[in-house]
Amino acid sequence: MNTSFTSFIGAMSALFFMCIGWWASHPAQAIPQSISVGSNPLLSWAGQLTYSSSSTVGTAPTGQDVVLTDIILTTASFCGAHGYDVTLTTSSGSLIGQFRLSSQQASQSGHYASNVIAQLRSGLRVPAGESLSIATNHVYQDCKLNYTLSGYLAQP
Repeated sequence: MNTSFTSFIGAMSALFFMCIGWWASHPAQAIPQSISVGSNPLLSWAGQLTYSSSSTVGTAPTGQDVVLTDIILTTASFCGAHGYDVTLTTSSGSLIGQFRLSSQQASQSGHYASNVIAQLRSGLRVPAGESLSIATNHVYQDCKLNYTLSGYLAQP
């Protein structure tokens, strides 16, 4: 057998096993759900609620779940020191998110910002075909809640 050929095969074998060793040394990473392969798998819903109200934000398409990964809730009005709750509920009645907003002290006059900015690694799931509602329970008439919910479409 040719010595050059044997050296070449030995070098290629060593390179192959080095690549396998490098690949095996990296930990596996789990992917929670498959992101939709549609033309636009990203989505966002936004709006404003007045005091003690609820609204349907949007509906997950048939055959695709919505996974909310970013939630922004803001209010700039004086809404009371005890605050209020904001809930996210699916049309089947599942409570998938609950947040608390509050102002500073009730004895102080003026306007104070209260924010929730959530970046959720695993996300909140709205099952295929179900709608999502957002609701508040604050009692001050001038209190307004601005919301932005974003995420992606996923295969169930």
